[in-house]
Amino acid sequence: MRISNRNKRVFYLLISPFLALLTFFCLFLFYFNKNRIERVDTVGVYTSAITIVLWILLFIRGKMIFEYDSDGEAFLFRNESIYFNSSRGGDEFPKYKLLKFEILNLFFLKKLYITVSSKKKNRMILQYNISYLTRSQVKDLERSLGFVLEENAKK
Repeated sequence: MRISNRNKRVFYLLISPFLALLTFFCLFLFYFNKNRIERVDTVGVYTSAITIVLWILLFIRGKMIFEYDSDGEAFLFRNESIYFNSSRGGDEFPKYKLLKFEILNLFFLKKLYITVSSKKKNRMILQYNISYLTRSQVKDLERSLGFVLEENAKK
């Protein structure tokens, strides 16, 4: 099964310039119209507060592009940001090394924790940001990983 949100890359690239334009607009309302009308001041304060909250949410949610491929005998997980050049290529490991997984689902943040057996360490926990996946993609990911865990338990 393959899960990817790479097709939304253009949309994610447009969010940042839109927020930058909104920030400059708010600064214009807040600073340049400061002494004219009090109503404009409150609009400037509220829109700048909303803009700051949106910037914080954008960066807290983390990496936007997530790819998952479970075809064949190995998993492929890739998590990358479109704003920062992340040189991390992704993680690829055999399916039999999967020990457990956990999906942390907060209000605006979703994380995938995968526990994998390794030779050097007894266990290794890998973390991926899946905040930008849709609800159905998260359910498909959970179903696919659960199926592999069941297959590993039978062996």
